[in-house]
Amino acid sequence: MPGGWTSWVFVTLWVGLLSALMLWLTPGALHPVPGTLMIREMELCQSADCRDATPIHLPYYTPYHYDDAPEIHHLRTTIHLSAVPDRLQSVYLPKLSDDVEIRLNGALVSQPLPYRRLWNQPLLAQISPELMHRGDNDLQITLIGGIPGRLDLHEVYFGPVDVLRPLYRVRIMMGPGFSLFGLGMMILLTLGFGMIWIRRPGDRKQLWLALCCASACIFLAQFGTNLPVGPYRIWKVLQITSLSAYALFMLKFLRCLLEVPRLWLEWLHAWLLGLGVVVMLLLPLRWIDIAATPLMFQIILTCLVSVVLLHRHRDRLAKADYRVFFLALSLSLTFSLDGLFRWLLPSPPGSIHLLHLIPLLTTVVGLWLIVSQLIRSLSAYEALTADLQDRIAEKSRKLEESFALQARAERQGAVQAERNRIMLDLHDGLGGQIVSTMAYLENNDIRDSTLRDALEDMLRDLALMLDCIENDESLTTLLGMQRTRLEGLLDRHGLRFDWQIGEEPDFGDHDPSRNLQIARIVQEAITNVVKHAGASVITIYTDQRQIRICDDGRGFDPGDLPAPESPHYGIQGMRRRAERIGARLSIRSSEQGTAVSVVFRPAPPASAAPA
Repeated sequence: MPGGWTSWVFVTLWVGLLSALMLWLTPGALHPVPGTLMIREMELCQSADCRDATPIHLPYYTPYHYDDAPEIHHLRTTIHLSAVPDRLQSVYLPKLSDDVEIRLNGALVSQPLPYRRLWNQPLLAQISPELMHRGDNDLQITLIGGIPGRLDLHEVYFGPVDVLRPLYRVRIMMGPGFSLFGLGMMILLTLGFGMIWIRRPGDRKQLWLALCCASACIFLAQFGTNLPVGPYRIWKVLQITSLSAYALFMLKFLRCLLEVPRLWLEWLHAWLLGLGVVVMLLLPLRWIDIAATPLMFQIILTCLVSVVLLHRHRDRLAKADYRVFFLALSLSLTFSLDGLFRWLLPSPPGSIHLLHLIPLLTTVVGLWLIVSQLIRSLSAYEALTADLQDRIAEKSRKLEESFALQARAERQGAVQAERNRIMLDLHDGLGGQIVSTMAYLENNDIRDSTLRDALEDMLRDLALMLDCIENDESLTTLLGMQRTRLEGLLDRHGLRFDWQIGEEPDFGDHDPSRNLQIARIVQEAITNVVKHAGASVITIYTDQRQIRICDDGRGFDPGDLPAPESPHYGIQGMRRRAERIGARLSIRSSEQGTAVSVVFRPAPPASAAPA
């Protein structure tokens, strides 16, 4: 059995409270009805002519009998009428067992029917005013028990049929009506959960719930149809077996639902059920009810364990599921206790059975389980759909990026092919012409230094353009290529490079045009040093924000705006080139040298860069 004494105490107190409330409410209690006569006192006759009668008080119960012969009890009372009614009257028996014959003033108004038991069904017998007379009218009620059991009769009503018929219909609805409705629901749920289990054999919850509903169909058929199934022994075995199997399968369903290990009570219950059925089939008839009593207590114990198990592991269920299941199972246990009391007590309280309401609670549990699983499935479907939509959106974004990269690569490939064509044309065309001219000067011993310098400058400028076209990613690589091409020029003028290339300058997007503007600024600054500074060292420094060209020659006054014919006219071009690429050209000059900086953002402190 499941441990946890707090759960046992809580469930016991809760079920005790429900039982006390049920006892206080007394479902089906009979009360006087305005406009009718409620008969509480009758006479029990020793014979059909009622010459010897004993006063009795209703409700009236007989002891259990097990004889094969029908048990017949005659009861009579007198109804005094001051005047003969002018409308149809009736005798209403809310609760009786098993069958009845009713006579008024000797006239038969209701006769017993074969193969019918009224232990769970009321009776309304209509009486014509012609059968009544002014004064005392003799009402005779004969109770008939055709099978072993006991007879009972509760309070009797006499009055207009239109007043008593609504009460009769309500009683029919609460008894056979609810039973037949529950029977229909149990058949549907048995088929439904059975089909689910066939499709999903690994889900044992559906199997146990289907078997639970199938067990309920047996005793609901007994409650709703009032038709005996074979001898009393078979009828009793079917009733007890179906109730016991219902409790066992419900426990198995809860165990699977809560995912707890198998309980030894399940084996004990199944063993006692099998043993009890064998004993009830073999024992003499008068001992059959005694043999069934331990099974009734076992049913109560199994139902109690089911409720305790549910309460102890309530954290494994959603709050709404736990509340519905706990209320339904605790009410089922309360109705089972009511059935046990009716079994054991000689005069049980109330006039209506409650056991047949248990399958309605099972219907609630089953439908709630279906609805909750549907809601969870829809929620999971919505979450999965949302996740798939997110994944599709992500994949679509990646595909768009991939297509964009592919298109960009194709464009870059086309651009690169065009660049290669231009580079080849420049190299083989203009470059070849310049080299041929320089070779012509050399071969013909033409010593025109101005022309030679101009040709060398043109060749370096062409090389710079080709370098910018060929390398459009790394600015430091471009500066390195520029250094290589200028090394010969610096050697002829007694200059050397102090190369301090640090971080790659981050000037935004690199493209040939942008790199060419920066390279021309650097080339112009170096050319000015070679031509005008009289320096010995040129320092090239880079960081992430700037490129700095420094020399140790004689400086000049950068505040003076040079005229176009000034040797410093190139500074104006450098400024314009810097503005085109969104940079700032900074020039500092003194007697110790000049520093030209190309800055895109505010330069770092002076201490961070070499002077």
